[in-house]
Amino acid sequence: MTKLIQPYSLQAFPTEKILKEFKPSRGFVARGAIELPPGQEELLRITKRNRKDDELGWQEPAVLPDVRPLFDAIAERMGYDSALLAEGKGETGKPGHDWLTYGDKGGCPLLIRWKTGQGNLLLSIAVTPSYHDTVLVVSALADEAGHETLLQVADVIQSIEASHDQPETIDITVGDTLQKVKIATLHESTGWFVDCPRIVFCLPEDRQLNSIRRRELERLAFSLPLIVGTAEEIRQRNSYRSDYLPLAPNVLRIERIFGTTLDFKADEPLSESIIKEIYRESCDLAGSAFSFAMDEALGAKNCGEVRESRQLIWKEKLDAVATERRMKLNMEANGVEKIGQRGEIRRISLGADVRVTPSDILRDTRPVTKMSGGDLGLSVDLLENLFSEIHRLSDERGIIQHQRMKPKLPIKGEAILPPLTKQYEDTVVEYRRVEDLKSPYASAHRGLPVRVDKRLIVWRDGDTQALAADFFHLPATKDTHVTNLQRVPIPKT
Repeated sequence: MTKLIQPYSLQAFPTEKILKEFKPSRGFVARGAIELPPGQEELLRITKRNRKDDELGWQEPAVLPDVRPLFDAIAERMGYDSALLAEGKGETGKPGHDWLTYGDKGGCPLLIRWKTGQGNLLLSIAVTPSYHDTVLVVSALADEAGHETLLQVADVIQSIEASHDQPETIDITVGDTLQKVKIATLHESTGWFVDCPRIVFCLPEDRQLNSIRRRELERLAFSLPLIVGTAEEIRQRNSYRSDYLPLAPNVLRIERIFGTTLDFKADEPLSESIIKEIYRESCDLAGSAFSFAMDEALGAKNCGEVRESRQLIWKEKLDAVATERRMKLNMEANGVEKIGQRGEIRRISLGADVRVTPSDILRDTRPVTKMSGGDLGLSVDLLENLFSEIHRLSDERGIIQHQRMKPKLPIKGEAILPPLTKQYEDTVVEYRRVEDLKSPYASAHRGLPVRVDKRLIVWRDGDTQALAADFFHLPATKDTHVTNLQRVPIPKT
């Protein structure tokens, strides 16, 4: 097998520059089975199945795909030097075009920064940890100026997929010329996520779309997964769904984008706003593939530790305190990871280890009774306080820069209070602090490697230990990645 040269590690990837400057406006995902030597497929499947039960099976099996043929095909299509592309040091043999490869230990995942003139693209190449076929996933994101390049090579990328249907031929504009390409129409990428959005085109019996649908097919190809077929072919494809409504010829159906299913009649074109929304959804789908690849490679804790923690969770079902704290953790985690209004980018991500934090770390984080303002009440919940501070990381100021503005000429004063006011003081004050890590480490945020270099610490009066989480934060974009919930000594104030 020909191995690629990987001159740059994943940790060397310029994530902060990408988050600031790269504005993806179209995405594409292709999936294809990897052919392994005879016997290895079954052994790989058995090894993955038995890892949870075999104490000696701690080592994660790996698959090293030979992606050189894919690089060669891209080089041929773009007029590049395939040897330079394999080196991944930036040169392509074509002026103004750069190709840089980032990876570790000669295997997957790979991240590729690709610049073509004014256009910019990101590629992710990874192997999915499937219990069935071993699958190579190639994901692409392009900015507005990079659309043309993405369309120029998308059929090459899609060629890794197996397709048993009748491919459609469409015209793709490349510069001043039209390039005829074939697209798979019932391809396997529709299975990348069970509930992923997709676009359905219903062909007439003569398999010739009308002019409206033909133009839309050319615009929507290589974005979201497509199903293009006759009404009977589409019905067979969805035979497992008893509620799937039949389609008429030249009808276009959009599934799972607007929280419902939308049908557009044969003479009803899509508006520009809907097409842009489809492109945005394609970016989300590709971004999810990026995250899936990097989370396995750069998780704050290795997969074995996360799996072990999940097994321990099942053993604490009868522990009422542990169960309540686990529910509270999941509720707070859902709150920071949820996507905001449509069109907004999720800025906060959590490491895979956060939701399986051991219960001994979660104990003693519940509210405690206190006196405040002369009344009996409850103190802050430490978990709730920690995640509240995480929320503030991505607000307009962030907790790192969240400082009170000071006048040029400060005026000081002192209040004269009666002795009774001593009873109104808060008996359980909460505290927070952000510290720099002495030993930063790598993790993954939104599918890109990041350097976790800070620690958020929260505690209350009376606590014997503080609750902390490590994080990466980019103030310019408010991107934040949080990982490794832990207990630490109370900081000295």
